[in-house]
Amino acid sequence: MRSPWKPVGTVKYSTNTLDFTADFMTKICVNWLTDRWESIIEDSILKNAQGEKLFWDWLQSLQSTNALIVGTYVKLDKATMCTDMKANINELLKINANQKTHTELDKQ
Repeated sequence: MRSPWKPVGTVKYSTNTLDFTADFMTKICVNWLTDRWESIIEDSILKNAQGEKLFWDWLQSLQSTNALIVGTYVKLDKATMCTDMKANINELLKINANQKTHTELDKQ
């Protein structure tokens, strides 16, 4: 009796392997992503307001989404990310942050 755990046939591996970063990801982008996908992600970052989300959760979401477009022509640099965060931060948090000085925060 044949063991149920043994493969029926042999598995053949291709000797034509793709370099992950260059070939594989390029093929994925060309075959699966829509045209101008980088701009779509960029827009989603720039339009993303904190709202009622915790600041830390919102920040992590922005950073992880920005990581998707690293190495593309639309990657947002640190200065752009900071400007966007200042513009889209929760209004109450913005008011509280602007009212306190550095020394006041150190005393708490």
